[in-house]
Order: sequence, then structure tokens, then C-alpha cells
Amino acid sequence: MRISASKVVQICYRRRDGEPVEVYPRFNFDDSAVSSTVARYFVDGVPLREQLRRKPDSKICFLRSYNLGDVLLLTPVINSIKDQYPDSKMVLATGSSYLNLFKYWDRVTVLDKRWVMNENYDMGYYLNDIVEKDHLGNEWSYYHRTDLYCKFLGFDIPKDPVFSLPYSDKEKAWAGGVINGLREDGKPVVIFQFVATAKNRSLSVDKLMKVCQHLIRDCSLIFVHSSPENIGMSGTLDMCGKTTIHQLAALVDASDVVVTVDSATLWLAHCTRTPVVALLGTTREKEKLCYHRNYVSIDLAKLVDCEPCFGSMRRCGGAGKCMTAFDSKVVGERILDGVKRLFCS
Repeated sequence: MRISASKVVQICYRRRDGEPVEVYPRFNFDDSAVSSTVARYFVDGVPLREQLRRKPDSKICFLRSYNLGDVLLLTPVINSIKDQYPDSKMVLATGSSYLNLFKYWDRVTVLDKRWVMNENYDMGYYLNDIVEKDHLGNEWSYYHRTDLYCKFLGFDIPKDPVFSLPYSDKEKAWAGGVINGLREDGKPVVIFQFVATAKNRSLSVDKLMKVCQHLIRDCSLIFVHSSPENIGMSGTLDMCGKTTIHQLAALVDASDVVVTVDSATLWLAHCTRTPVVALLGTTREKEKLCYHRNYVSIDLAKLVDCEPCFGSMRRCGGAGKCMTAFDSKVVGERILDGVKRLFCS
């Protein structure tokens, strides 16, 4: 880890694709991920623990500008810092899509990443590309992404991480109305998130329909996703593209079980501590669910005689068999068994 000793923004270039990276004054960054022609302005980085010990009321600026799930994975770090250093101040510089993400949370102030230079912070940490190290297929691929943040920051990994995304009473009442309208004969109300940011972690609508044929008799299903998918399955509620992130968090909290691929909804369930049935293909249970208290994991890669590849898809030649070639009946029955087990526990 290095830190910029310059008083102006410096431009580095990512090694993997040559894209420019803006390094702000007093910002720590992963020097192994970038190349630069102005390295003389970079000095040894300052671990977060050292900065807070030296100045317990430090104003710390984290820059993470994309991927909702990975932004939520930073919340246990913020919670741990505030618990140990209550006088510290946390700032999150992020993309425009997430400026209202933590509007109900007083532990962090959110600002547009374009205005970092106008912010009076003591120390900054550039977190873009940090957790993506789990795609490398080496030792970094075996860490939880919250742990990857901590290892880069030089801060102790929380023993019992607390994930946070507060929502309002208005969203709670709205979600309660939706959920209560689906309560029927003791059936569990199940949120089903079938699309992830990456296609190789998502289910097609066709595959989803086949899986859900084995669930619809015993569960009240709500489909969610950030964009309309037009599920068109009778006896279910299609909420795809119809919720804000805080409404979705409230829905997840009010539901009985969440069934999800490796998506942001998995991390919402961590925030609300809702039981989860996780459908994992390219990623592994150990890295994704080690901090969740109540879950069932279904290894889709194993069902097609493959193994988690962290997105490289070397064995299947890019076919993504783990998300496309599994037996829908087998997976549907395993999901139902998991839902029943979690619902009755």
C-alpha cells in the first residue's frame, strides 16, 4: 500500500486494462494494481489502525464507487471503526447511484466521488478494485470480501461483523402490507433474486421458471431484480424493477426466507439477518456465507461436475454451465427443502 504525498490529484493506470486511476492527496491505494510515471510522489502507506491510534477523531474518507453489494460489504468495517473509535468520522465517496444509500444511517456521510477534493479529510483509502482480488484464482480468492477490505486497510477483521442498511418506518409499513397480502395457509413468503451483476452468476428467466415449478405450491414467491424481467408466472408477485433499494431491504426483512444467487440481495439479507438459500456457482460458500447466521447453500458447480472458478470459467470454456446446465428439478427440490428447514427453525 502506498499513499500520495502530492497536494494535487495524480493519475495512475491500472495494470490489468490501462484505465486511468485518480489518486487524491493523502489517499492510500494498492500500488501493486497500478503503474505510474510519477512514483516519486508516492510514499509508504498509512494503515488505518495506525492513523486512528495517532488521531482517534480522524476523518476517514473511503472511495468505493460501484457495485451495491461491495459497498454494503464495507459497512461492517465502518461499524467496527465507530465502535472502537467513536470520535472518528466516516465519509464514503461513491457513484451517483448510491448517494442516498445511507440516508437513514448516521455512522457515515456520503458524497459524490467527483467532490472528494472539496472534502476536508485526514486520510483516504481508495477501495475500487480491492475486493476484486478474489477473481485472481490465488490465495486472495479464499477471503471474504469484507476481510479483503480489512487486509488492505490494515484494520482488524471484525469477529462478528455487523452489516447495515437502515430503512424508514414508511418503507417498513409498505413492505409489511406487501408481505401480509401474500400470507396464505402458513406458506413461507420467499423473496427470489435470480439476477446478479455478472451474467455468469445469474439465472435465465427460463431456468427460473423451471426451478420455481417445484416451489409455487408450497411457497408464496416474490421475484425481485433491479430491472423489469417480465416473469409472467401465475400465482407469484413480480416486483422486478419496482422497488427502491430501501423498499427492497424492507421486503427482505419482512419475508421469511430469501432465495438468491450471488447478488446484492444476499448482502441485504446479511443486513436484515434474514434466512438465506444461496445458489452459488462460480463462488464458494466459505467466502460468501461465513458471516451469515442462518442459511442453506446449494453448490450449483458441483451439480454439473465442476467447481467454483471465481469467474474465470476456464473448465467450461466460458459456457457458464453451473448456472445453465443443472437439473432444474433437483435444484427446485433442494431449494424447497432449504426453505422449509429455515422457515421451521
